[in-house]
Order: sequence, then C-alpha cells, then structure tokens
Amino acid sequence: MGALVGTRVIARTVTNTSAVQASTYKARLVLPPGFSGSLSTRKFTIAPSAVRTFSLTITRTTAALGQWAFGSLTWTDLRGHSVRIPIALRPTAG
Repeated sequence: MGALVGTRVIARTVTNTSAVQASTYKARLVLPPGFSGSLSTRKFTIAPSAVRTFSLTITRTTAALGQWAFGSLTWTDLRGHSVRIPIALRPTAG
C-alpha cells in the first residue's frame, strides 16, 4: 500500500492447489512498528482445489508519514506448507 490513509481493509483470495487433500492453515501476522491490524480469520480449512477469501485490516498508529515499512502474513499448515505474503506500507496524510 503506497498511500495508506488511516485504516484500510484488504481482501485476498488463496487457492488450495492440491486436488486430493484439504489443509488447515494458521496465520502469523507481523506488522511493522507504528501499525495495528487484524485478520477476518486466524485459522481456516480449505478443501482440495478450493478457494478461500480473507481480509486484513491495517491502521496506522504512530508510523512516520511517507516512510516505507515492511511486515508479513504467513499461513502455515500442519503438514509444513507455508505461504508468506509480504506487506509493504507507506502511510500518508489524509
């Protein structure tokens, strides 16, 4: 997000590429200092070849305006699969 003003909700869709096994994923959200955030779900099960949508809400709290900051969201299942989504934020004045 190159122009984060206040709070923003971002929706993302993930796909289970396995045609035979469901997976249960747990989230690990790491936001940079100066931001708070939440996920619509922190755990989900996804059927084979299915898609799942989740949303991430991010709010600037004390982060410096105009400065890029970086974090990540990682989904990990019980079989050791891991999906990392980088997060890049640059807050701006409203």
